[in-house]
Amino acid sequence: NDVSFTIPKGSMVGIVGLSGAGKSTLINLLAGLFYPSHGNVCVDETLITLENTPSWLAKIGYISQTPY
Repeated sequence: NDVSFTIPKGSMVGIVGLSGAGKSTLINLLAGLFYPSHGNVCVDETLITLENTPSWLAKIGYISQTPY
């Protein structure tokens, strides 16, 4: 709840935590694979939407536990 953070451009980030802590959900939100029920996911003040998700995914690297 109430998550807000900044990831500097060009950096690599690892998300770690206990099982069930929401790591996969957070990453799926950041990748645009899920959309938040409340609030927004923004990149450089641009809202991630269904329309711009493909261009966003082309700019990031993402390795999931369950590859799509």
